[in-house]
Amino acid sequence: MIKKIIIAAIIVISLGIGYLYYQANIISEEETGKEQACLGSGGTVEIGWCWRSGGNFPNDCSVGVCDCPPGFFQHLLYGHKVKHCDCGEGKCFNGEACNSF
Repeated sequence: MIKKIIIAAIIVISLGIGYLYYQANIISEEETGKEQACLGSGGTVEIGWCWRSGGNFPNDCSVGVCDCPPGFFQHLLYGHKVKHCDCGEGKCFNGEACNSF
């Protein structure tokens, strides 16, 4: 009886881990579209840090999108990596294309 419970628990945990891994690696159509919009308007896709709750390809034209935290420990606690569009000097990505400031 205990063996059956242990086996059932291992199966449930394995399925849960597999589902979380699958969800973490899904690329949404919106994200793919933003990546293509970045590349199509002359930008390059890069990985950078964000300290706000935003996701991939934030609107870099707005103020405070990924503000830096005040200290090193806040960086470790609240920072997360996101994909963003680097449009080059004097330009920003508004979520749809690279634009001049």
